[in-house]
Amino acid sequence: MKKNMSNTDPEAIVSETSGTSFHLPPWVYPLCIGVAFIILAAWSWRKWTDPIIDMGRELYVPWQITQGKALYRDIASLYGPFSSYVNAFFFRLFGISLFTIILCNLAILAGFTTVIFHFFRTMGDRITATAVCLVMLCIFSFSQYGPISNYNFITPYSHDAVHGLVLAVVLIYSLHLYGITRKSWIVGISGCCFGAVWLTKPEIAIASAGAVIVWSVLFFLHPARPKTPVLPAFLLFMIAGLLVPAAFFTGFARQGNMGDAVRAIGGMWIPLLRGGMTNNVFFSTISGLNNPDANLWLLFLSTIKLGFILFMLWITGMLSQRFTRVPRWVPALVGILFYLALFSISSYVKWQELARPLPLLMMMCAPLFTVIFFRKKEDWNAAAPFAAISAWAVFSLLMLAKMLLNARIYQYGFTLALPATLISVWALVYFLPSLLSPWPLRARLFKYMAVAVIAAGITYHLQWSQRFYRLKTFNLTEGKDAIVTYSAAMFPLAPAEKEALHVIGNLTAPGDGVVVIPEGAMINYLSRRRNPTPYLNFLPPEMSYYGESAMLGSMTATCPECIVLVRRNLKEFGETNFGATPRYGKQMLDWINQEYVTVKLIGDEPFENDGMGIKIMKRRLSSEGRSPFSF
Repeated sequence: MKKNMSNTDPEAIVSETSGTSFHLPPWVYPLCIGVAFIILAAWSWRKWTDPIIDMGRELYVPWQITQGKALYRDIASLYGPFSSYVNAFFFRLFGISLFTIILCNLAILAGFTTVIFHFFRTMGDRITATAVCLVMLCIFSFSQYGPISNYNFITPYSHDAVHGLVLAVVLIYSLHLYGITRKSWIVGISGCCFGAVWLTKPEIAIASAGAVIVWSVLFFLHPARPKTPVLPAFLLFMIAGLLVPAAFFTGFARQGNMGDAVRAIGGMWIPLLRGGMTNNVFFSTISGLNNPDANLWLLFLSTIKLGFILFMLWITGMLSQRFTRVPRWVPALVGILFYLALFSISSYVKWQELARPLPLLMMMCAPLFTVIFFRKKEDWNAAAPFAAISAWAVFSLLMLAKMLLNARIYQYGFTLALPATLISVWALVYFLPSLLSPWPLRARLFKYMAVAVIAAGITYHLQWSQRFYRLKTFNLTEGKDAIVTYSAAMFPLAPAEKEALHVIGNLTAPGDGVVVIPEGAMINYLSRRRNPTPYLNFLPPEMSYYGESAMLGSMTATCPECIVLVRRNLKEFGETNFGATPRYGKQMLDWINQEYVTVKLIGDEPFENDGMGIKIMKRRLSSEGRSPFSF
């Protein structure tokens, strides 16, 4: 009689359900993951960071916190406080440098990979867990799929996105462990993770709440669940969930401003509730709502393509039943041949489009696994994995809500699409073969061909990243803040920024204020020059949220010693250049041109057409003088 799919003996499960024909020592699987981790880190070493966009903020903010500044009071931020203060803690512990962030993020990624491995091993087997981890590392963690870097786990565009995702996954895994072990301290860990997630990014917090609700409801409704008191566990979860927000609230309140304390635990929700930042070209493009008809058509085509691949796996298994005696090495050979076939037609497969059906897949997975959960009503240990998988599927679906019609693994998909991709890999390598358990040969063929599909996808994405990484040969900086970026022929702003750092170092003293417009906190950080205003970015979303008058008022009040104008492509926001129109930056640019004089123009004029240059401007008046320009 077929045993239930319990998490107690994963290797026994896979032998029975998927027909694996060989066994490797258990240590081989984590070894493969570790070797891949090291190779990927060495291959992409120091090439993860964009020299202008996003990552400068992620370095500048924690550096300023170590200098005594406070988030929200001294530094305007649209994010929660958790990640900024975690990175500031790392700076205090190991020194202020990009190298510190790199090492700490590598450690976080290693821990995250370990959690992912153990979670999916309890859901399936070591082969599946290894495949899931390799997909995460090779496709999501170290790669680059466009001209802009920062969409990786080492130097991310937002640490809140990465930290929030890691905390959410630990939350789901710990809930599953509690359901199996009934140890109260695990509930405490879940609660702490849940509270910390709410101080990162709203979309991750909402998705985490959905996962907690789904798992809790399934746990409570299962007739064979452990007969342990629910109320104490619920109260412990709630109390633990309040600890991290309460700690941040207390810390900000002790600085003497209750408004900042309230903003610390809820300020990241204000832009979402106001809607001013989300109702624009940038966010409509991310979600796919800018062109719904075209995106729906691409979604349809990608679904057909993915369905065809699954059909090929299924029909091959069906044809195998014609053979009664097949050597055990044949399924592996078929898998290798299938990989070579997919590899040879990679340009036609268009792997980058195969993530579009992920929302549809999650809409199917969540109810499917919930039904399976309730069908195992007599055995909680057999049902528990499907409670966790159902919660994971709901979490994945809610994470994809931000890019519902334009789901992708590149750009913001490196965090938003990661959970859905991992559960899809689990379903492909483990769950679907388990349905073929009455036919061992079909199960083996399906599994090996599924691994071939994943291997071909990994190969394609590594080649995609290599097309960008091979162009990065220019050392922007040296030492612990070393950044390797595009050569001058590919990206003229790189040598321009290097020269600008030298000019700023000679032009200003360490205590002088430098403002980079419209974005360029990386220049502030690398030159170790503070921005005297609270605003780090002057991009359309920030200017829409804070208001140009308020941002200009801060400029006139602080009168920075130096202003740096940097070329920034604004097409993603529906704009051309900073100050080109009255609705975006013209008032501020007029003030700058009146109050500041050009000291150095490196390259082309940054705000004229597509000029790739940097302009460094010095204040006309002495530091004691008062600007006659007022509003």
